[in-house]
This record gives sequence, C-alpha cells and structure tokens, in this order.
Amino acid sequence: MPELRYIFPHDDGENDRLDQFHYMIYKVLLRKPHQGRLPSRGACAVLDVGYGTGYWLADMGALYPHAELFGIDLAPLVRDQMATGRDTHHLNWDYEQPQWPLAEGSLDLIHMSGLCGSVANWDHLYLKPGTGRLEIIEIDWQPRCDDGTLPLGPNDAFTVWWDTMRSASARLGKPIQYPHHLPQALEQIGFEVEKNDTIRIQSWEYGDDEYDELTAEAARWYVCAMGKTPNDDNRPLRSFSGMSMELFTRVEGWTADQVERLQEALYDPVERSSVHLYHRL
Repeated sequence: MPELRYIFPHDDGENDRLDQFHYMIYKVLLRKPHQGRLPSRGACAVLDVGYGTGYWLADMGALYPHAELFGIDLAPLVRDQMATGRDTHHLNWDYEQPQWPLAEGSLDLIHMSGLCGSVANWDHLYLKPGTGRLEIIEIDWQPRCDDGTLPLGPNDAFTVWWDTMRSASARLGKPIQYPHHLPQALEQIGFEVEKNDTIRIQSWEYGDDEYDELTAEAARWYVCAMGKTPNDDNRPLRSFSGMSMELFTRVEGWTADQVERLQEALYDPVERSSVHLYHRL
C-alpha cells in the first residue's frame, strides 16, 4: 500500500475549491467564522487545525485584531492575499502527533474543518478538555437525494465515486466518511457538547418548494466549486477528479483517464437544477 500523507491536490485549482467552500460555509450558511463564545474581542489565542489557504485565520484576524493566531497544517496552501496584516504563527506540523507545539491550556478556541480523509483516528485527535472551546466543521460527502431525481444505483456515477472514495481512503487508513460517533466520543473524554447541528448543502437553488436566498446562494457556490463552470483560465475545474485522483489511481488501480471520465459523468447531475443532490454539513 503506498504511503500518502496528504491525498488531496496541492495547487491553485484546489486553492480555488477550498476558498469557494469557505465562502459558502462561513459567509453564507453559518454567517460568521465561529459559533461559540470567546472571552472578548481583546487578547485571545486561536488555533486553526488544517488551515489550508489561511482564509479562516484571515477572517478571525479581521474580527479579533488583538488575537494571537496559530495554524497547523501538513500541506499549507496560504496565499499572499490571505495575510492577516500582522503576525500569524503557521506551523508545519502533523496534527495527529501526540504532542502539539503549543502549551497546554494556552488556547481559547481550536477550530477544525475539512479533515475527513486526513485523520487516521478521530478518537486520538483531540486534546483533553480545558477552559477553551473546540469547534468542528465537517462535510459528510455521501451523495444524497430524497426524491429519486439523482440515480444512486450500484453502477451510477455518484455511487461508484462515493463507494470508491470510501474504500480507498479506508484502505489507506484515513477514511473520508464522516465519523458519526464524534459527539459521543467527545463527551466520553470529558467535553461538553453545546451544539451538534446539521445543515444541508444542496445543488439546486429552491429549498422545500420555496425560494430562499441563502439556500440559493449556497447552491450556486456549490455548483461553482464542484461543477463544470470554467475558472479564470477557461479550463474546467478538477473538483471531483482532484479529490479522487490519488486515491483512485494509487490505491484502487484506476488510470487517470478513468478518473477524468467518471468526473465527466458527475458534472451533469451537479449542474442540472432538476436533480436534487445534497451533502450534509
């Protein structure tokens, strides 16, 4: 089995996809970068685990000008325009190591997002409870449809994609399937779970037969990130194939051409408004 520390792309196209999902989640669906209370707008210490492009840290820096910001990532993708305008501590560190390079009890907020597929053992990821807060934002990538408009038979494109993503990532030891036991696991080690909300990320603009602007805007961002909308270089986005390429080719033995052909089959349901595809956040 090949050793893949990070299975997703590390390029400008992935930067774009991550930033589009950040905007959809934090600007449109959640409407703010964090949900829990922080001590004040004064001096607080904040850690982003798996900080990617640095977008979330930049938002927190703007909201809390005096906060001390830390970011941990195996494969950081920080862009120049994501600079917070002051010092941010970017740590190239494996967040699954038992000891983190930060003093115990020194953080007011730990933020974790988009780690499915990058964590071998969720039960061993968390620090012990303290006085700070832990917020986890994850996408459950399982394709869902409640009205039959998306074919989900054994040989249909989305079923093949999801089944292969699950099997390949599990064989690699870092499952991409959302760990539904997380709230119970956190409570068992002493955390107090304040909120455990589920939000639908859907591909069509109308929600529950009525037009809702937030639902519609989030759907447009989803299609922009995962559909065939050209980027600035007028090239189709490599959304699904980007997520899948390393897993499918190096773990499951697919060819790159097979991955690209599967992605072509996934584009149509994403972009057709009559198909009611959704994931859970």
